[in-house]
Amino acid sequence: MKLPIKNIVFEVFHFLWADRLDLFRMIAAPVLALSILHMALAAVFKDYTASEGSSISALQFLALVVAIALPTVFYVMFAVAWHRRCLKPEEQTTILTALKWDRRKTLFLFRFIVISVISIVAALPVLIVAAIVGGTGAAGLAVGGAGGPTTAALMIQVAKMILIFVVMLIQVRLSLLLPATALDQKLTLMEAWVIGRGNSWRLLAVLLLSVAPAMAIVVLVGSAIGAISQATGLGGTLTFQFVVRLVFNLAYYVVIAASVSALSMSYRELRRTRSSGMPYQM
Repeated sequence: MKLPIKNIVFEVFHFLWADRLDLFRMIAAPVLALSILHMALAAVFKDYTASEGSSISALQFLALVVAIALPTVFYVMFAVAWHRRCLKPEEQTTILTALKWDRRKTLFLFRFIVISVISIVAALPVLIVAAIVGGTGAAGLAVGGAGGPTTAALMIQVAKMILIFVVMLIQVRLSLLLPATALDQKLTLMEAWVIGRGNSWRLLAVLLLSVAPAMAIVVLVGSAIGAISQATGLGGTLTFQFVVRLVFNLAYYVVIAASVSALSMSYRELRRTRSSGMPYQM
C-alpha cells in the first residue's frame, strides 16, 4: 500500500482546525510552564559567559538538566494524549487526565529515546562515508585549481543535509511504534519498520508537508517580533521577552501537534493493510 500523501496532509489540517480549541486547552499548561522556565533560566545564566576557564555552578548545572528534562516530559505527555485523540476520538477524558503521567507515558518516553539513539547510530556510516568522500573530493578539486575553502564548506553542508535526511527517514519509519505505544498496542521496533516498508519517502513527505504551514508561521512571527523589538526598543524588557516565549512555545506545540497527527494518521492507514501476526487493533 502506498500512503496517499495529499489525503493525509489535508486530513491533518482539517483535524487540527476542527479540534483547535481542545488543542489550545491541552497545550496551555506546557506553553506557560516552558515560558516561565525560559525566563528563570535566563536569570540563572545571566552572569555566565562561555569564556575560557569559566565553569558553571551546581545551580546552573541543575538548571541545564531541568531545561532538557522538562520540555521532554511535556512533549511526551502531550504526544501520547494527542495520538489517542487522533486515533481514538470517541474516548472521553479530561485534559488533566490526558496529561497526567502514567506507565504508558514512561514506555513512550523510553521508546522515543531508543528510536532517537538508533536513528543517530544508524546514520554514522553515512557520516563517515560523507566525510571521506567530501574531504577527498575537496582535496582533489583544490589540487586541480577548482576548489578552495568555499568548495569545502559547500561539500560539508551537502553532507550535513544528506545526514539529516537519513536520520529523518530512519526515525520516521521507527516512529510508527509511537502511536501503537500511545494506544497500548503490542508492536516491536522491527514490526514498526516493516509496516512502513516502501513508504519511507511518503512518510517523510507527509510529516514535512503537515508541519510546513506552522513552520512558515513561526518564521513570519519571528520576523515580526524582531521588527517590533527594533522599532519600539522593548526587546530588553522582561514583559516583552515573556510574551515572545509564549508565542514561540505556542507555535512550537502547534508544530508538534501537526507532526503527531501526521504520524498517527499514517500509522492508521498502514495498519489497514495488516500482515499475518500483526492484528489490526484500533
